[in-house]
Amino acid sequence: MQAQALFQRFFKRQPKAALPSQVWLVSDGSHRESLSKALAIRLNISKALLIPAGEVEMAGGLRPWLKSHFPQDDIPWPGLVISAGRDTGKLALTVRSMAPQPPITVHFLEPGHDDDHFDLLILPGYEPAEKARNTLLTTGYPNHIHAAYLQAVMERYNTGDWPAIHTALVALPAPYTAVILGGKHVGGTISPEAARAFALSLNPMIAKHGGSLLISTSKRSESATIDALINALEVPHYLYRYDQDRAQENPYPVLLALADHIIVSGDSVRMCSEACSTGKPVQIWTPPADFQPYASLHQQLYDAGYAQPFNGEFVGKTPEVPLDEMGRIANRVRTLQNMR
Repeated sequence: MQAQALFQRFFKRQPKAALPSQVWLVSDGSHRESLSKALAIRLNISKALLIPAGEVEMAGGLRPWLKSHFPQDDIPWPGLVISAGRDTGKLALTVRSMAPQPPITVHFLEPGHDDDHFDLLILPGYEPAEKARNTLLTTGYPNHIHAAYLQAVMERYNTGDWPAIHTALVALPAPYTAVILGGKHVGGTISPEAARAFALSLNPMIAKHGGSLLISTSKRSESATIDALINALEVPHYLYRYDQDRAQENPYPVLLALADHIIVSGDSVRMCSEACSTGKPVQIWTPPADFQPYASLHQQLYDAGYAQPFNGEFVGKTPEVPLDEMGRIANRVRTLQNMR
């Protein structure tokens, strides 16, 4: 969601005179780039060379792209290559084949080919997959949320960022329940009727336990759905409407950091996983739909103790440890490095 803003102090697209780096991130320019960056940060890597797959293709391949950026052939060949998604796997393996010393190759999600050629292939455990020797199956979707990230968010908040939240909290009583709302998804959408029913279940819960709601919507949340939710709420709340407020910085990360309890709609793999990575009590609200594409993910999170289903009742069960798949992946990469 807002990982990019905090990542910018760690990673910037390098000019042609880029300093040598031992880590390359192969990117397709999509949100999947955040997976590679999050892993690099967890490995305490402060600088990496970003290899944009689209630019490489336009240049006619990796060799001419490198020649244009390193005309003296002083190429800083990597010891580690991280890639994510189908459009980067082939390029990552090309780097490996060209480098004088083959680097460790780590790939997130299905590469589309040559699965067994990577040193570490990271696949979601809630989807059917064969567990090969090089495969790590994750609980949920790996992400950038962890204790140090939330601490950095709060440092920004405490120095005046997200002023609308500061203003709202003056009038809102604690404790805070963050409500993270999605919308259109593979199984359909969250209808206004479902949103209204959701709000009507939140009203008595907050009235009974006290506090306020901190609500964040996404670009997938439809205006009619948001209207139905808000019109039915009768308890103190703050609302970030993506459809109207997107000119301001999305407060999603600070809502996760401030929350004492999180309720997240189950239509997003990333939102459910990120909520569970906070280490806070999490409940998943499953919008009515003919098809529930992520039921296996929800069950995986329930079985592991990271979340509980939301059925109109407050369940404040804190997990023994936060979900931290990116930390687990980083440890596996360190093991691979130590074996070299």
